[in-house]
Amino acid sequence: MKNININLPRKYKPLLFPLGVIVVILASTFTVGMTAFDKLQEVRSKINNFEQSNRNLEEKRDYLATLSQDELSKQSEVATSAIPAEESTMLLLASLKSLANSSNVSVSDFNLAPGDRKASSARPIKIGVSISGSLTSTLSFIDSLKSSYPLMRISKLGFTVSQNKVRSDFSIDSYWSPLPTTISSTDTPLQNLRSSDQQLLTRLGELKKPASLTYTVLQPQGRENPFSY
Repeated sequence: MKNININLPRKYKPLLFPLGVIVVILASTFTVGMTAFDKLQEVRSKINNFEQSNRNLEEKRDYLATLSQDELSKQSEVATSAIPAEESTMLLLASLKSLANSSNVSVSDFNLAPGDRKASSARPIKIGVSISGSLTSTLSFIDSLKSSYPLMRISKLGFTVSQNKVRSDFSIDSYWSPLPTTISSTDTPLQNLRSSDQQLLTRLGELKKPASLTYTVLQPQGRENPFSY
């Protein structure tokens, strides 16, 4: 490879050093400028995302402002009555006892089986119930199960008939589901209820309320209550 020698006139040689300095300064300025430009683009992108999030929040706020708070509370109450937010076996037993009384059948046995507590959606409660009564009363009890809170499903049913009495052994599934503990991202659009969802809520609203629970505290007999002060 040949070396190329350029002979500059003597009068230009003193300019070489300042010219080199200028080139270095220009190169540094260009590098800094490109870095600043990239940072500026990044900041602009963040500002655009922030403004879009604000617009999404404003749209959600405006939409929520059009909804009836009373209607939302009613729908929430209906949903949590159908599928409770907590595992309440007492509520389920009280509902079954109330249905048995209104159907004129007697309950002879209750037994509970643990459900899958790790289920990702609705978690089951399994309960066994034995009742006895006339055939008409038994059919009335079965029919009432599908029209009462909380939602229940007969998974197994057996009959024994003796002296005009019907003994029925039920395996019943009910469900509960904890309320969500997190809210969606501001970028997630609101999910509007479909007409089928509205119809389902209307049907659930027509179900019977479960019997209320009351507890009676029994005082010890023949002893002084140490907590009566």
